[in-house]
Amino acid sequence: MIRNLVFACAIIYTLAFLQVNGRNVDASAALNRAAEILNISPPINWADYMGPPVTSGSNGFVKVDSSQLEAIMKNWSIPKEVFDSAVQSVRLLTLRAIKTSYIAQVFKFNTHSVNSISTLLVAVRMASSSTTLTPLFEIKYVTINTRTEIKKQSVRNVQTKCKRCNKCLWARECCCEDIASNQERDSTPEELDLIIQKMTSDQYTWFIKNKV
Repeated sequence: MIRNLVFACAIIYTLAFLQVNGRNVDASAALNRAAEILNISPPINWADYMGPPVTSGSNGFVKVDSSQLEAIMKNWSIPKEVFDSAVQSVRLLTLRAIKTSYIAQVFKFNTHSVNSISTLLVAVRMASSSTTLTPLFEIKYVTINTRTEIKKQSVRNVQTKCKRCNKCLWARECCCEDIASNQERDSTPEELDLIIQKMTSDQYTWFIKNKV
C-alpha cells in the first residue's frame, strides 16, 4: 500500500527502480515493467470517500544532454508544484545511465494534498553516440496526473436534552429526549489510503489505454 502522501507539496516517493538487459528490450518494455508497481486493485467502496477521479498525462521520447533536461521537461505536463523535484530526480537517474541497457524508475509526487497525485515514469540509457565530454541520453517518459474531490465524512452525535414538564416535581427538569445530529469530520488515514489506491489504479488504467 502507498501511504503518507498528505504532507507539504513537492514530496517525492521512489516506487520502483530496475535495470533492463537484453538486445531486444526497448524503452517501452522497460516502462511497462516499471509501471507494474501501479497495477493494484481499486477498493470496492471508493465512491464512499471520493468523487470519480480525473486522469490525464503525456508521454514521449527525447535525446538530450543534461544541460537541456530542465527545458525539455517543461513539456512533460508536470505540475509546477513538483517540477523542480522532478527535474532533480531525472537528473540523478541519468547519472546511473549506461549505453547497453535501459534503467527505469517510477516517481510519485503529491502536490498540495491527497486529492491530487502525479506519477512520472522514466526509462533512460546513454545514447550510443554519446561521448565523455558531452554525454547524450535517450529518455522515454510518461507523466500521469490524477485529481479527485474528497467527500466529507460525518460522525453521528447524540445529545440528551432535558426540560421541565408536567411529570416533573419541584424545579427538576425531568423530561428528556435524545437529539441526534451529524458532524463533519476529515478523512481518516485508512480512508485516505483507499483514495490513493483508487487514484493509483486509475493511473495504471490510463497507462495501459494509451499504449505507452
